[in-house]
Amino acid sequence: MIQKKSKVTKNSIKKKRKKSAQLAKRAKKLRKKAITPFQALAFYVNNYYDIQDLRIRTESRFENLKRDYKVPKNLQVNISKDNREYRQTEAWLKNKILKELDHYPVWTEWLKDIKGIGPCLAGGLIAWLREIKRFKTVSAVFRYCGIGMITRCKTCKKRIEPNPSGWINRRAGQRVVFLARVKKLSVKKQKMELIKWKKKYKAYLCTCQNPQPYDVIQKRTKGEESDWSSKLKTHCWKISSSFIKTKGGYRRHYDKVKAVIASKHSDFSKGHIDNQARRKTVQLFISHLFVQWNQLEGRPYISPYPIAKLGHTHYIAPFNS
Repeated sequence: MIQKKSKVTKNSIKKKRKKSAQLAKRAKKLRKKAITPFQALAFYVNNYYDIQDLRIRTESRFENLKRDYKVPKNLQVNISKDNREYRQTEAWLKNKILKELDHYPVWTEWLKDIKGIGPCLAGGLIAWLREIKRFKTVSAVFRYCGIGMITRCKTCKKRIEPNPSGWINRRAGQRVVFLARVKKLSVKKQKMELIKWKKKYKAYLCTCQNPQPYDVIQKRTKGEESDWSSKLKTHCWKISSSFIKTKGGYRRHYDKVKAVIASKHSDFSKGHIDNQARRKTVQLFISHLFVQWNQLEGRPYISPYPIAKLGHTHYIAPFNS
């Protein structure tokens, strides 16, 4: 018997393509990406700070409860037992962070010798900054951490960017990539989202014919989306508090900066002076981190902005203690 050849039609080709596409999707779902060292470190750091926050909240609520009411002994025992368990979990997570940090030369060669920087603070910096090579300049790191400066217009109070179209495309692209990963958007919906977010970010920029620029620190503004990492901004505040509590090189720098600001601005309040001195101290530390991290990864030395661009001659070297 001679078998008849089946006719190849357009519908049969489409069906085959659909089946192959479905099989490819299933295979993609089954293939899981290997966890990166940064993700593992971030996992332990995030859990550490979440447990710490829960313990602090529990302790403060319990103290308020004892102040206002007579708390039975069995409840006191249970709450104190819970707090002990929280502290044990924190200690376990801290050890895990310390083990993960051994993979990073910036910790083993420099950060661990800095007074005021422990494994948890160093782990947060490395985990949330991820790779230092993605930042071309130290000012980009400042802006990502929320301790940098931005330019605004005096008349409309909106942002002024040197490359507006590039800034809009970058911000909109980052947003669409995030939405595509979380919501699993199709290509068509991604394009629609990109147009939508471009319009939104374009409204943030100044459109005055004669703008009057002035520099201001990064802070939350009504009607605008923040363009920094809130975790790193809080982390930088914790780092400044740690420097103040220790008697290291960065504490001495903080004291010097604080004295200079107080002498120049007699109208500033104590809180204003303290905040400005903290920010300048953390900026110096981040600039040192940027240089050390790049050098330890074999990249060429990047001269600091005040020396390279502003013509300054005095350089504050990294403190080793």
